Amino acid sequence: MSDLKIGDRIKFAYLKEKERQYESGVNLVDYSVNVGTYAGTIDSIRDITAERLADATLQYGKIKGERSKFLYTVLMDGTESEEYQQFYGGRMISPT
Repeated sequence: MSDLKIGDRIKFAYLKEKERQYESGVNLVDYSVNVGTYAGTIDSIRDITAERLADATLQYGKIKGERSKFLYTVLMDGTESEEYQQFYGGRMISPT
């Protein structure tokens, strides 16, 4: 993911929360059930090891899920007003 830069226009699939179940003695995980497709322009890239997240955000993470090193803020395509969303690089699949 480090080859992405501010200003790049991208389209990607994003892995949201994974679904887990225990069946026949095996822990199963399905990453595909909650995948979204997004497109936009990278507005900022944050290395969360250098620019730490707020403690409240980290506490929320115990509920929300895992994080990767880079957090991308994307100006979304196709919205009437400027809409920004944030995505963790480790969950962005096949950005083009």
